[in-house]
Amino acid sequence: MKKVSTFLAVASLFFVVACGPSAEQQAQTEADAQAQADSIMAATETTTETAATETTTETTTDATTEGTTETEGTTTTESTESTQ
Repeated sequence: MKKVSTFLAVASLFFVVACGPSAEQQAQTEADAQAQADSIMAATETTTETAATETTTETTTDATTEGTTETEGTTTTESTESTQ
């Protein structure tokens, strides 16, 4: 009975070790995770740059139209400070 118990213990140990991911599978999982993280970062940077460009364009447009009036064919520009 002692031999059977020892055999089962050793077989169980091999079974537990064999169930884990191989080094190749683990490397592939890490590479996939890194690719996904890079994709998320690229999308975030693109969105941030687009939002910054739109905000700059809106601010520039507002600044050029604000304070400009036309009076009898002449254009007068008033100097105003805007706080943001």
